[in-house]
Amino acid sequence: DFYQLPPVDNSGQPKFCFLAKSWNKVIENTVVLKQVFRQKGDNEFIDMLNNVRVGNLNYETIEAFQKLDRQINYTDGIEPTQLYPTLKEVLMANQAKLNSLPGKVYTFQAKDPENPFLVSMLDNNLMVDKVLHLKTGAQVMCVKNFTDELVNGTLGTVLFMATRKLYMKFLEQYVYIDAEDQAALAEMRFVCNRIGESGGFTDQEKAFFDNIPLQRQSFIQSCCHLASQEFESTVLPVVNFSITGRGKQVVMVEKEEFKIEKAGQKSTTSSFENTGNELVREQLPLILSWAMSIHKAQGQTLDRVKIDLGRSFANGQAYVALSRATCKSRLEIKNFRKDKVKTSEHVRKYYESLG
Repeated sequence: DFYQLPPVDNSGQPKFCFLAKSWNKVIENTVVLKQVFRQKGDNEFIDMLNNVRVGNLNYETIEAFQKLDRQINYTDGIEPTQLYPTLKEVLMANQAKLNSLPGKVYTFQAKDPENPFLVSMLDNNLMVDKVLHLKTGAQVMCVKNFTDELVNGTLGTVLFMATRKLYMKFLEQYVYIDAEDQAALAEMRFVCNRIGESGGFTDQEKAFFDNIPLQRQSFIQSCCHLASQEFESTVLPVVNFSITGRGKQVVMVEKEEFKIEKAGQKSTTSSFENTGNELVREQLPLILSWAMSIHKAQGQTLDRVKIDLGRSFANGQAYVALSRATCKSRLEIKNFRKDKVKTSEHVRKYYESLG
């Protein structure tokens, strides 16, 4: 959709493919897709977004969006994703939230090609980061489709970090991980904090262990023994995902492969030699989700969103941000004004030419 954020060339100026002299020669048939899926069933919201898309804002549309300036309280503790116009704002917001959490920071490094040029291509084209920092309690977003319920855009909270062996041992004892069972969670976190620790309990740990019910102490003791033989470098996050309309789903998240094609790329260097037709990054399919850039959110479906358009500056930026939401009931908007909704004159004329 050319009404979304435009592509930018090396000069920093938007450059649309339909402005190319060869466009009409190469493109024989043009099809305009009109059916909306993301906001399906909310025709009023669809009409509001279409008005923003083309920059046709009447009083009723402006008033309808301004009514969404209110705070929404969620009972599951997961905050809406705040969309920002700049990456700097996103990094600051996510880092501040991460710093506010107690406990240790765990760092997950992506497995990338060695060539820095190829790594930069991955950075520019993938949602997942080269380095991901997590803590227990961090709010994350799944960025890959796994099932009909656990999909790209699903939000969750990190419950704890565990190795695969410890996680399987927990499942043998508890059958499933209940995110509401605070006693069981505390025991699992206690064990996982002992990963790689071969010494005895500290006074604080001993006090905690002594308060564990006697019937579970031997199990926790055996888990601690296993934890002492494990390595912190092999831990993975256990995440409690919030499935819209279906409750919660707890999953140990493994690293996945993310690929981009190199078709059509040209280079005068040996950057692409012996690397096949794809570039691959292996990383956890998670990103911190307290904040996200509007640019990075393009193409995403977000179940709950918070947007401040006060610093919106680019063509298509307001439209992209607002249209990430699936419905009005989980969308918070601040500083919605007519002057913050910008569209490209080139794009408007192009769509008018299609009739």
